[in-house]
Amino acid sequence: MPERPERLLEQVAALAADLGPALAPVGQLELLRSITAAARELFDAAACSLALLDEAQETLTFHVASGAGAQEVVGQRVPVDRGIAGWVVSSG
Repeated sequence: MPERPERLLEQVAALAADLGPALAPVGQLELLRSITAAARELFDAAACSLALLDEAQETLTFHVASGAGAQEVVGQRVPVDRGIAGWVVSSG
């Protein structure tokens, strides 16, 4: 039986916590790329992206992406009241 999505996310978070200190000298952007690539592989997804919240501007900015369409996603800004990612932020 496949693992629940919540458990997979816990595993990705644990991996990020474990690898963070080891990869810190490489830089934050490279760490985010590693997390995104690991999540894509873990979920066997065609693509995965990671957006960070700018609370002052109430937007999400996609900083890294992996897989199909990755280059088009990086740099995109989305208001927190739009899309699935915005809904996730708004709903906590």
